[in-house]
Amino acid sequence: MPESAPAERVCPYLRGRRGSEPVLQPSWDNHCAVVSAIHLPTAQQARFCLGGRHPECPRYIRQQTHPLPPVIPPALPTLWWRRPWGRWLLRLVLLTTLLVLAWFGWRWRAATVPPPVQVQATPPAVWIAPTPTVRSPYWPPVYG
Repeated sequence: MPESAPAERVCPYLRGRRGSEPVLQPSWDNHCAVVSAIHLPTAQQARFCLGGRHPECPRYIRQQTHPLPPVIPPALPTLWWRRPWGRWLLRLVLLTTLLVLAWFGWRWRAATVPPPVQVQATPPAVWIAPTPTVRSPYWPPVYG
């Protein structure tokens, strides 16, 4: 987790969504008071807003001639998937979807695979009677 920024290095236009104080770490709960409707990426927060380089920020440069806007948190609702019950619900839906897909895959596989082939029983052994000895037309092996 990134370190907290010292309060004197924080941009004066950085605000929290629910209150007037910003979170002193890059967070989705921070927003820019200059243009509050624009999403403020955490990389930009770390580099400019919380990193002490806010005088180099293009938004800050454009706003220097205007007074600091009043502290009015925007009426932005917290998205349902960012709430604790929303994350739990997403996990539940994902798990249920995976289980249903696995069940349908198993049913499809069972319907498309042919049944195993029945192996015929081997016939009983037949005793082979020795044939009369017939002299081989080939020369016998020579030893020595």
